[in-house]
Amino acid sequence: QIRRAYTRVLPQSQRLLFFTPFVSYASVDEISQGLQAAGYEPDLNSRHASVPEGVPPNDLDTLRVVNYVHLGVSGKLELQFFNDRLYQVEFEPGDAAAYHGKFRAQWPDLHREQSGRSERVSGALRIASSLDLAVSEVGQVLQSRPFVLWQDLRLVRQRDDWEIQFARAVTR
Repeated sequence: QIRRAYTRVLPQSQRLLFFTPFVSYASVDEISQGLQAAGYEPDLNSRHASVPEGVPPNDLDTLRVVNYVHLGVSGKLELQFFNDRLYQVEFEPGDAAAYHGKFRAQWPDLHREQSGRSERVSGALRIASSLDLAVSEVGQVLQSRPFVLWQDLRLVRQRDDWEIQFARAVTR
């Protein structure tokens, strides 16, 4: 069934740990409740458009937390969901220099590109970062935005595939 292909939740054993406590395929409610229990106030932005009969849903939700603390550094956290399944976590530290060393200690095997960006793909897990660029002299002059991104590429592909397969049917 086509709908099931775009809404199926994988068992715990097949989910990816982005960083504790964020695991791919978690629902908006699971993540929101966990953030609230930890003392945060997540802001939810949702786009749930109606779709024609036979077209699977394309529900997109974003949770944002302004002063989230990761590795001891406060910053902006953004969590993105496709059909109520977490597929992407982005963290923008308020103090890139303080966060940079702690992040590198946790994820030392991120390959640094000449552009100053770093990326690692391991199976379905993608981690990308602009931290090296952001803390460099060039990055500071350019006011490069420091961020780290964790993605489950299975869900990213599903979201992109939905656009290719069904976007035209929805806009008719």
